[in-house]
Amino acid sequence: MSVLLIATLDTKGREHQFVADCISQNGFQAYLIDVGTGGEPQVMPYMSREAVAKLGGIRMETFQKDRQTAITAMSEAAPKVLLRLIEQNKIHG
Repeated sequence: MSVLLIATLDTKGREHQFVADCISQNGFQAYLIDVGTGGEPQVMPYMSREAVAKLGGIRMETFQKDRQTAITAMSEAAPKVLLRLIEQNKIHG
């Protein structure tokens, strides 16, 4: 069984890595998906924010224009990532 963690890894990467490690220690696969809109991720994601943005049809220039616009765009892209991984039977929770 696998679990998806959608997280802002630029600000809360270490915390989400801790949760992912706990999930893994209990025999499950944890996938970290980065939806951060600020700096570089603190930990290595399964899917980068660039990949999430691309899947959501978001141009990376959006991140430089306006923080709220970037957050909204990533919030809309995240469910698309979720659906794709469910369709690929990669996640279960």
